[in-house]
Amino acid sequence: MNKLILTAALLLGHSGWATSICSGKTSDDVLVTITISTDAKTGQASRGEVEVETDGHQFGYRFEGQDLAQYFASEDAEREQVIVGASGFVLQENPVFLRYAGPNFIDMDLKRIVQSPDFTPIEGAMMHIWKGPNYAATDQYQVVGQIACSVWTDI
Repeated sequence: MNKLILTAALLLGHSGWATSICSGKTSDDVLVTITISTDAKTGQASRGEVEVETDGHQFGYRFEGQDLAQYFASEDAEREQVIVGASGFVLQENPVFLRYAGPNFIDMDLKRIVQSPDFTPIEGAMMHIWKGPNYAATDQYQVVGQIACSVWTDI
């Protein structure tokens, strides 16, 4: 894990295009997916989207890169590992937080992965995501461990 963190620190100094998608399952079986893309010139988050699936319904919201105070995504292609982190507030008050360091489930159905009974939770992975419009900032989906991420970069 320390080598992965060191690799991420070295790569964070470079700009470039990246997209990260992370899906998680709450303890009451709500699926939450967060997608964040970066600007190719600056490497900074340019936009994001949260999608929620619960009781057969899908809804979500979008946010701008400027809503995220921190965002990073780094991949170690040789080891097929990634680190993804995001922290910010949609509309300056509604939290979006993600922390993940684990396998890169690239080109896989992330929702199916986290719903699988064979999925091993990722230690330390977590999401705190605002439920969306018409909810208070304190109304959040919280996911601990049951998260899978996929990252694509040009670095």
